[in-house]
Amino acid sequence: MLRRTCIAATICSVLIVVGIGVWLRLPPGPAPLASNAEQPTLMHKHAFELAPANLEHELESPDIAVDSLGRIYLVWASREKEAQKTMFLSVSSDGGESFSEPRVVSRTAIHETELHAAGESHHEMGMSPRLAADGEKITAAWIQSVAENSTVCLVSIESTDGGQSFSSPISVNQSLKAHPNFTSLAAHADRQVYCWLDLRDQQRQVFTALAGESATPSEHPVFKTAPSDRACKCCPTAVAFSPEGQLFVAFREADQILLARSKSRSSGFESVIEVAKVVSPGHNCGHDCPSLAVDAERICISWTDASEGAPRVQCATAKLANLAFESEAINPRSGNAESNCKLLIAGGVLHAVWEEASPAEQFITVGGHDHSEKAGHAIKYSTRKVGDRGFSPAVHVDDATHGNQTHPVLASNGKGGIFVAWNQASDQERAVVVKRLPQSPANGPVQ
Repeated sequence: MLRRTCIAATICSVLIVVGIGVWLRLPPGPAPLASNAEQPTLMHKHAFELAPANLEHELESPDIAVDSLGRIYLVWASREKEAQKTMFLSVSSDGGESFSEPRVVSRTAIHETELHAAGESHHEMGMSPRLAADGEKITAAWIQSVAENSTVCLVSIESTDGGQSFSSPISVNQSLKAHPNFTSLAAHADRQVYCWLDLRDQQRQVFTALAGESATPSEHPVFKTAPSDRACKCCPTAVAFSPEGQLFVAFREADQILLARSKSRSSGFESVIEVAKVVSPGHNCGHDCPSLAVDAERICISWTDASEGAPRVQCATAKLANLAFESEAINPRSGNAESNCKLLIAGGVLHAVWEEASPAEQFITVGGHDHSEKAGHAIKYSTRKVGDRGFSPAVHVDDATHGNQTHPVLASNGKGGIFVAWNQASDQERAVVVKRLPQSPANGPVQ
């Protein structure tokens, strides 16, 4: 098992290790539901049923990553009891044809925090499970309740053997007053960067911590939010490395989408620029956060904007050399409400997935299947070449014709295979679903 020195405050470290240091000996989680046998070849789909305690609560986003050996990692949080959540991990070593029995990573008490200084708005903090792959190493991070549930820490572990064993957990934030939330994670060239919204010093800030270059992750404040009711208090951050190791952080502040970039490979940030002005859809608070994707020449950022009425997903692209962004709607043909977009660059192609309120018309899924009207939210998918404008016609990721599909995430195996995971909800059940997209004109042949 890997060994790392715990670097947080002693009380935080002890509580974390006591709470989750023996996770490999905990009983396995629920078995995956049977795959749909009628799916076409290479359209592998797996669903992991969640406990009934999740039925009355909003689900957290899962996360997915693929390492350099093609192993697929899937993590999610599930409410096993009313006051407790559990983080599960499942791994596929055969390109998504099968996944391992879910294993418990950690259990934590559910912590509540106040989003406004006057205390009029309470927020139930989730575990925020995050994954990042770098070569054969996978890093997992989540929010853990500590100090008798008086605060939380951002916790991280690593594995280099496909998730068979992990390092001892560490606390990423160095202050118990940080209260990290709305986190993001990226890894590149033996470095990991963690990003979160921070509450220390009685002011909400965007913070990062960089690990891998020293024994102790180094914290860096990125931006202090404005002391006003317009300041964004609950939008997830986004973080990414360029192939050369430069670090980018995207976040929303009031009516702006902002981007911070580091000084070359430095952990310090040289500038924060405005990418776009936005109008937030109030009913989707927390979903209109930015997403980032970076390659050797360009950076792409997505967000949700309600300036024209219905919330619509936008995407801006710029060359790294000048950061002169040009924006466009990802799905301009749609008049439906959109949110929660995630971006990925693979093989020179920009891939996008997002939530969309179901249209009252026929649609076409990836693979070309026609379906009639469906209820709830669905996951849409579209692509374009990174340097071009104009996305391909949006298609549905899945054929399911009932319930809500929410919180999509995606990953690539670097060989043309695109994997999408999301939450599936109906009146009677909740599940986390993962699917390998089939060959299609949009994303090319599946390898």
